[in-house]
Order: sequence, then C-alpha cells, then structure tokens
Amino acid sequence: MTNAAFVGGDGTSCDGCTDPEACNYNPSAAEDDGSCTYAATGLDCNGDCLNDADNDGICDEDEVAVSSFVQLSYDVVGQNTVNGMTTYRVWAEFSDLTEQLVAIYGFDSIPMSVESSTGFYQNPLGGALASNYNPALLPVDPLIEFDSWLTVGGQDNSADVNTIGLDFGAFEGSGGAVLANDVNGGSVFIYPDLEPTAFPNANGQVLIAQLTTDGEVSLTVNLQTRTSDGENPQILQESITFQEVSVCFGDLNFDGIIGIGDLLMMLGEFGCAEKLQP
Repeated sequence: MTNAAFVGGDGTSCDGCTDPEACNYNPSAAEDDGSCTYAATGLDCNGDCLNDADNDGICDEDEVAVSSFVQLSYDVVGQNTVNGMTTYRVWAEFSDLTEQLVAIYGFDSIPMSVESSTGFYQNPLGGALASNYNPALLPVDPLIEFDSWLTVGGQDNSADVNTIGLDFGAFEGSGGAVLANDVNGGSVFIYPDLEPTAFPNANGQVLIAQLTTDGEVSLTVNLQTRTSDGENPQILQESITFQEVSVCFGDLNFDGIIGIGDLLMMLGEFGCAEKLQP
C-alpha cells in the first residue's frame, strides 16, 4: 500500500515539492511529499551570492570591511608644562586620507582603557572632551591649555565631539582612568561626515587624546571608521604605552640614586637634545 498518487496507471508519482519558493519545486506535483529543499541565506539555488556588488565571489553580507589603519602613535606637546609633567597627544594613523575616524569605544569583551601610573592633570576650567576646552579662557588660566581630554579629531570647542556610556568621574575628579569594560560599554564619537577633523591630516593622523602626566601612559582602544565607499571597519584592541624622561634632571641612569653618574650623563647630553625612554 502506498500514499503516492499515480497518473494514467503508468506508475508515475505525482507526489513532490509543491512550494514555489523551494529549489526543487515541482509544478506537476499534486501532493507535497516533504522533499522541498531551499537555498542557504544569501545564496541562490546554485550556491551563488544573491548580493555581490564587486563580483568577487564573496557575498556582500560576508565581506569584511578593510581599514587603512596603521598604528597608534604619540608626540610631546611640551615638557614641564604643569608641575614637572609632560603633555602628550595620541593619534590614530591611517594611510588613506579619505577614511574618517568615527568612534573610539569599548565594552566588556573588548575593553577600552586610558590610564596613567601617577594620574592625569585636570584643569578646573576644562572637561573630559576636547569640545570642553575653550581657548577664550586662556587669559583666565593659561594651564587650561594642558588639560587632559579625549576626542575624535577635534582640539577645542569648535569640534562636535560626543560621548555615551563613559563614566568620567575618576578621570575628571582625581585624574584617574577612563574605562569602558562593562556590558553596556562606552564611546567617544562624532557623526560621520560632519566633523572635518575626523579625517586624517596631511600626516595621516587623527587626534584621539591629549594627556598631561608625569607617569607612564597606557591606552587601549577600539576604533570604528567610515571609508569613502561607506564601509565601517572595526579595529580592535589597539594599545600603546609610553613615558618620556628628560635627560636634563633626575635619576638618569636609573640606579635609584641621583649622583655623580647622573651628572656625567647630563653633561654628555648637554642641551637636552635627546630623551631617555625607560
């Protein structure tokens, strides 16, 4: 006994796939036999991409956006800017000047941290972001120029730099760390195409922080960018650690004692043309 239907007594089954959306749809089938098969998501019944704008054989949904990001770097704004501290600027570097930085961010699985071994200088007239720095206040307190802040490109209150989810209490209150390491995360960001300084400068650099400290700086961030073709690459867990020590004073040979050995090193490098980096 069989449940199959037959036509004209010739033994030809009329059972088959009756779903027009299936790859093996049989328009002649009178009854569905559960044999329907379907294409995988994003593919046709031949296994080819439904969406492949660049015709490279990789479906658009599976394309990995590629960034021109090169590295994080820093430079020195000035030494002994505030009570013997050094002021640094930290940059994200790109080889493509049309790729804009959109955000620096972090959350629990890919945390963001900005820390100093001794804390950061915070000016009472400044704020956590570059957009809080008002150059018009320099006559009131010139040290505001060396305030510590984060940014995406902008260097003062002319920039439209925003933040969400970050707790700046420790950073602003006592020069402590900025952390984004919980499930909700946090970010400093700009709106794409609206902030000119989010595009790399002539050296391929986008500013992400100004930090004033006499300690060692450790910074780990995740970056999101926007390429000229509208892709949004993610660059994860990029880190940089640095501290510069002037050869003009202090324990230059790092023996724990300031003595004649340090004096001889100072005389050998007289003029402060070089820095020692421990």
